[in-house]
Amino acid sequence: LNNVRHYQALTDIIYNKHFKNQSHDMVIGHSMGGLILLDMLMKHYPLQVNQIIICESLINEPNQAFKNLVYQNETLENHLIKTMKTEQPRYHDKLLQSLQTLNIRKDVKAITTPITWIYGMRALSQAAFKQALSFVEHPNITLLGMPKTAHFCLIEDDAQFKSLLKQHVKQHRKMVGA
Repeated sequence: LNNVRHYQALTDIIYNKHFKNQSHDMVIGHSMGGLILLDMLMKHYPLQVNQIIICESLINEPNQAFKNLVYQNETLENHLIKTMKTEQPRYHDKLLQSLQTLNIRKDVKAITTPITWIYGMRALSQAAFKQALSFVEHPNITLLGMPKTAHFCLIEDDAQFKSLLKQHVKQHRKMVGA
């Protein structure tokens, strides 16, 4: 990955390795992984996926309320920062820059595939969470929040994340008649 300089090139690599001619019941993309999934959708790659979950992938520059990595857990935050620093040399600086300048707010409106988005709500109320996130209104998008979690909500409170997923999967299956 050290020679990949743009997220769209990474999208092509991941699509060809993990999605081309393959089917998946559910795919969860966290942070950069969610942006890669969105890029596949915007490129109209043929994805054989029943459910797409995007977790903590911001579609434009996050405001201050969404910049924390974890919610009130200094030990976990220090561990994650250390882990990210050891991972960073694997990625070319240009790749990280292409992700940091990404603003796909308008593009998300054009996606026709149903997507569930999950975000940590930090210390925000439901109303404040939606307002601070200023998310795109779209009939194919389900927005879910996890109280008292942040960017790494899926590991900050894995039990809540799994419960949210189970509940959502159950609702999704009822809707599609599976």
